Amino acid sequence: VGKRLGTERSLAGYGITHDTARVAAGPVRSAYRDSRSMSDMVERSIVLTSRIRAVDVAQAVTLVLNAHFLPDLMGNLKSYATQKFRCKVCGTSYRRPPLAGRCGEVRPGGGRCDGDLLATVYEGSVRKYLPLSQRLSEIDGITPYVRQRIQVIADSLASLFPGAGAQTTLDRFAPPPPR
Repeated sequence: VGKRLGTERSLAGYGITHDTARVAAGPVRSAYRDSRSMSDMVERSIVLTSRIRAVDVAQAVTLVLNAHFLPDLMGNLKSYATQKFRCKVCGTSYRRPPLAGRCGEVRPGGGRCDGDLLATVYEGSVRKYLPLSQRLSEIDGITPYVRQRIQVIADSLASLFPGAGAQTTLDRFAPPPPR
């Protein structure tokens, strides 16, 4: 290849591995589009990665954990800790919930709103990638440091949400997608 650079034949004569009439006639739907969840997409990627000899699966999974899942988990944990609360009735937002636990906004007519307060960040959104991250950290070759980071986050979530059980999703009741 080095000898061809800068010559007239730099982009010609390499041959092909697959015959095709049209290059743009690839798959209409990708396999990732058929995936129902992040877990499914990651599992498919790991299967593909394990088939490629040039890729170290443990290193690829470590990169995914360090670049995507761990920052997402830590960011969601911070968002939960610093969340605002919103009144169901009038929509007033509070940085900290009032001591009464209800909306204290004064209405134009003179009375208090007294509506229920809603959290703006929910437990499910904070925990969403923890089970997947824990499963990925069990792959051989993942460094102890990454495993420990995931364990620290899991411990933090367990102390923040003490009786939290496994939450089910609607995907559990839906039929599998057509293949």
